[in-house]
Order: sequence, then C-alpha cells, then structure tokens
Amino acid sequence: MGEPNSLINVGGEQCEEYDGSFYAALRAHFKLSDDFLVGFNWHLACGGGKGGNKLGLTDDRRFMIKELSLGDHQSLLELTPQYCAHVLANDRLLLAPFFAHIRRPSQDADFVVMGNTMVEPNLTATDALELEGEAVGAARAAELAAKQTYTVYDLKGSADDKVLVIAGQKIPAVHLRWHNCALRVAECLHENERAEQIAPGRVRYFRGKLHAREVSFSCTAQQHSSLLSAMTRDVAFLREHGLMDYSLLLSIRKLPIDTPPAVVTSMFKHSTAGQLLMSSDGGKLVVMQVGLIDFLQRWTLTKQIARQIKFLEFNKATEPPPYYAARFLSYFARKFKPIAKPWPPPTTLCRVDNVKLASTREQWLSRFFSSSRE
Repeated sequence: MGEPNSLINVGGEQCEEYDGSFYAALRAHFKLSDDFLVGFNWHLACGGGKGGNKLGLTDDRRFMIKELSLGDHQSLLELTPQYCAHVLANDRLLLAPFFAHIRRPSQDADFVVMGNTMVEPNLTATDALELEGEAVGAARAAELAAKQTYTVYDLKGSADDKVLVIAGQKIPAVHLRWHNCALRVAECLHENERAEQIAPGRVRYFRGKLHAREVSFSCTAQQHSSLLSAMTRDVAFLREHGLMDYSLLLSIRKLPIDTPPAVVTSMFKHSTAGQLLMSSDGGKLVVMQVGLIDFLQRWTLTKQIARQIKFLEFNKATEPPPYYAARFLSYFARKFKPIAKPWPPPTTLCRVDNVKLASTREQWLSRFFSSSRE
C-alpha cells in the first residue's frame, strides 16, 4: 500500500491506480466495468473550496474526478481497506462512493473518482418521456422546468454551514479577511438594503449562511428514521478512523405535486450517490438528495493548532472527531422534521423501463448502472 499497483484507462490515458484490487471490488459491487472512464475529457476546473483543488465531471455527470491534496491522498491510502469493507457490508450509504484512486502521470497529481452527490437539474424543454404509453411531451416538461425550484446546502452543524445554490443561482463564497473592513461593515448591516451597495457578494453569501443555519427539512417518518440510522452508522465509521470536517451535501427540488413520476425519474437518471427522499409537503413534490462528502480530513497537529487560534470563534468546524461526530448527529436529528407525507401515494405504482419507481438508493443505482451497460 502506498504505491500504484495497477493501471486504469481514464480519458484515453493509462493512469496508475492505488489499491486496485479494493476498488475493482467496489466497481464490481456497483456493477461498473473497469473501462467506465474511457470517455472522460480531463476538462478540470477549480472546485471552489478553500483548498482550490481541481475537479471534473464525466459527460453524463454520474462521476466526479477530484484532485487530492497530499493530506487527503495519504488519508485515503490509509483508509481504503476499511472504507471498502464498510461500503461492501452496508446498504443505504450516505458516504460518497469511491470507484478509483489514481495518479495521472502527465500531471503528476493524485485523484479520486467518486459518484456525483449533487446532480444539477437536467429537466429541459427537450425532454420527451413515455410511461407505459402515456406521453409527457416537451411542452409539459418545459412547463414543469419553469416551475421547479432548486437549492443546495453544504452543512456541518457549525458556523461553516452555507448555501451553494439558491433558486438555481450559485452563491460564490466571499470570506471575511481581517484587512477588509468593508466586508465586516456589510455583514453587520446585512438586513439593510444599503449593505448590498458596500459588498453585495459578501451580503448575499452571509444571508445564505444565516438561511442554512435556520432552515429545517421535512421528510416522512420512515425517511427520518432510515436517514438518521444510516447517518449514525456512517458517522460512527468516520469517528472511529479519526476523521472530521465532513459535510452533508443536500439538494432540494420542489415541483408541482402533479409531476408525473416519469419526469422525476428523468431528473435523477444520473444520480450515483447519496440517498433520494421524495415526499409531499405544502402542496409540493419535494425531492431531496443527501450525501456525506469531504470525509478524508484527519485530526492532525495542524488542525489542533488551528483550533487554538480560533479559540474565540463560536461553533467552529475545527473540532476533534468525537465532538464533531456527536454535534453532527445531534444537529441533523433536529434539522430533519418527520412531518411530510409520502409521494407518490402508497397505492400508486409507476413503471419506467420495467423498473418500479423507488426512492431507495440501491434500486435507483441498480437501474442507472444497468442502463449504462446497455
């Protein structure tokens, strides 16, 4: 362990793969062939996080290839056997699935290949879906697309909670800097319209952070129980291996309650990670996708020093794994409210490509991966 021991074709390049036998087992478990990345185009962009690492998506948006920092690379090397055993032994996972850990010789950089936990809306006016003879044409799809709302949250249960996308619009991060007094003034006056004239980007970002802190999410009682059970199990795994600073990535779409199930199926045809929760709340169809991401950070000496430097910061993310895990679970036990109604109604059956519409991760993944091989 520590040196590449096999090769895998990624975008026409022979990349070196770490712990190839472990990831081959994961790919087989998820019914992926070893050449699933042959068509990747290697168009990478900055991910927007604090680390500035580059990432890219496959054309079908099912998979993400993310550059690893040295620390995350070493952490993954140490974690791989236990991570693979955890994934293979459990279902309804929230942990983002990893499918390869590679080194690209031409760039001299390390990457992880994972399922895409945040699928952007892909319901467009060109959609033309059929459901056992019932057509949902392009005009109807366009009408539904115009009515949908789409919001994405990055949540830790700390002061770092934020909104990434609201009403379909991305919210760029604008961090405070000690030398920039304008940003601090704008934040203090965020409820005043004039604050947007001082630092519009920071005000919008800060308002998003306040919204992320205050918002709650409705789900059914069954979803609430299942979600917290899976979260407790996966967070216990992260705590056991000394990991912290992970996030729950959560996207919400709200659609008209009469949206045909086939349209929902189309919207999530590229989903390969996390859990899908569908419910009826407030006269709307609510579709949530949730998954745990960025879970390779260990409680290093650097993190311990950073915690001491931030001793005046309230509810900081830089906390040791036991405390971080306990706060994380307590926070989301309150954040999710078991008050929504099931959707579709239990008596409603829908079949798409001879597969019953389902909200469980396994059934969706089974359909998506099998269709990718046809």
